[in-house]
Amino acid sequence: MKTKSLCLVVLIGIITAFAPLQAQYKVYQPGSLQETYAILSNKDVLNGFRYYPQTPELLNTITKSKRYTDTGEQITLLPPLRTSKASKYFYYNHPEYNGRIRVGLGTKNWIRNLGKNSLLSTPAWFYSYMDDEVPRESQKLLYPKPYDNYLVVNPIVDFVTGPPAAFGRQQLTNGRGAEVFGKVGGRVAFTSQVYEAQIRPQQYVQSVLDSFGTIPGVGFWMGNAWNYSDFIMARGSVHTNLVNSARDNSHVLMSFGHDQQFVGYGYRSLILSNFSPATAYLRLNTKIGPFSYQNIFKELTVGDGIFSGSQIKESKYLAAHRGSLDLGESGIEIGFNEMIVHHRPNGGFDLNYLNPIIFYRSIERDLGSGDNALLAFDARWKRKLFTYYFQLLVDEFNARKIYEGKDWSNKQGYQLGFYYQPIIPEYGDLLVQVEFNSVRPYTYAHFDQYTNYDNFNQPLAHPLGSNFREGVVRVVLKPKMIAGLTLIHTTMFAEKGFDPYISGPNYGGNIHRSYKTRVRDDNVYMQQGEFGRILNTKTQILYELMPNMWLTLNAQYRTQSGFRKYAESYFSVGWKWNWYEETQLF
Repeated sequence: MKTKSLCLVVLIGIITAFAPLQAQYKVYQPGSLQETYAILSNKDVLNGFRYYPQTPELLNTITKSKRYTDTGEQITLLPPLRTSKASKYFYYNHPEYNGRIRVGLGTKNWIRNLGKNSLLSTPAWFYSYMDDEVPRESQKLLYPKPYDNYLVVNPIVDFVTGPPAAFGRQQLTNGRGAEVFGKVGGRVAFTSQVYEAQIRPQQYVQSVLDSFGTIPGVGFWMGNAWNYSDFIMARGSVHTNLVNSARDNSHVLMSFGHDQQFVGYGYRSLILSNFSPATAYLRLNTKIGPFSYQNIFKELTVGDGIFSGSQIKESKYLAAHRGSLDLGESGIEIGFNEMIVHHRPNGGFDLNYLNPIIFYRSIERDLGSGDNALLAFDARWKRKLFTYYFQLLVDEFNARKIYEGKDWSNKQGYQLGFYYQPIIPEYGDLLVQVEFNSVRPYTYAHFDQYTNYDNFNQPLAHPLGSNFREGVVRVVLKPKMIAGLTLIHTTMFAEKGFDPYISGPNYGGNIHRSYKTRVRDDNVYMQQGEFGRILNTKTQILYELMPNMWLTLNAQYRTQSGFRKYAESYFSVGWKWNWYEETQLF
């Protein structure tokens, strides 16, 4: 009964989708390497990557192609890539996607290179099947036709190792799996992945596991005889286009499955991030001219990743929506977000929140104001070589208390950041990202674990939770002189107030604790509690041996001063094939 309402909506959507429409695909991992390549090529595609399945205009931007109507008329929706070299990474579909399908397989001209029932027919695909091309006799013009049915099966390899660190801990990732994706009937696209691994993570990740019983981005896990953490992850989604208008690019897209979502333009998100594990979800994306609207419904898990027998873990639910307005040539986009986390004693998703076009806060009040309601505003401004972005999260709003500034209910956070892409074709492609995040104490926390803003005991938004300030710098360089080489450097610096221990005084930095256990109501200030400074920096050198297969060289240093003072450093090498999942620095 818990997910019956979601399944009903999905069945209705699939039934109504049987029309001559193009299937749409998933977004890439926010902050990932291949998304960075998109920004390097054309910053306009950032919006498409973050908020939508792969839309026709995004595909055209990446592949330099045009969109064709059923009458053969060509419609150019966005300008081509600034550089052809960056687009090659999309042509071969870079493997860093964190469970998300690769770019626009159903609309690319080179889908014909899949071959029919072939093994290793191209360097990009391990096994592939595709229907024979059937020409459209009614069309007088010749143009690429997306294939109605195809299937691709690929292996996944993820291996990282290195010498022991100074204190004797050796980082290790030993992962493998498989992915399957394709399209059926020209209307429904699907993707499925299974990934199994044994890991010995960095010490700061191990500390999270020891304290909260979770591995970032992972649900259930178990220890083994070799002192590794062992887990398996599975993701899968189906996607379809419910409504589409070729002329004005208006559409309604639907995705249903088990995966992660991200809302925002930054390396982090204060609204919804991909830090916690994949969950069951239903997503609708509606576009009417300059106005876009997104609905996300998710089933979250209460508790940690430790197995407790055959008992099913309890669920809670997230309903979120975002409306945005693109102001055209000004380069400005403004958005409004609303999120509700709720739980019912008898279980199940509250149907009141299933209404896609209603103000959740009003419903929450009518139901008794027992749910966790959050509001957020975001904006983006594209200006020549810069793209500026902003988020403001409001967990509680009391104008007088905000003016006074030190009441516990003053629960807000904000994000400021920008991308800078200089034009240096003689040297290659360069992207610089700078970001600042600040979140007040007790933000995201609520009455108990059934309504706080987390999933599997992991934050739904920022990895540091609350009661912190943070700066992030990210630099990505693709030098012109060495094809296939990419250099990435990321540094984050944060100041955070910690609780002295899990069950000690609640200073507002642990979002999993009830705010009813707060230390005081007044004189609540940033970084209160046990003060700590965190510096985490990582440099990566990646070389593409063949499409989707990378060798990596990594160096990481993390130090924490003040509370729980320690330092750790790692050097590692890796082999990635059809996989490039990296835990965010925190």
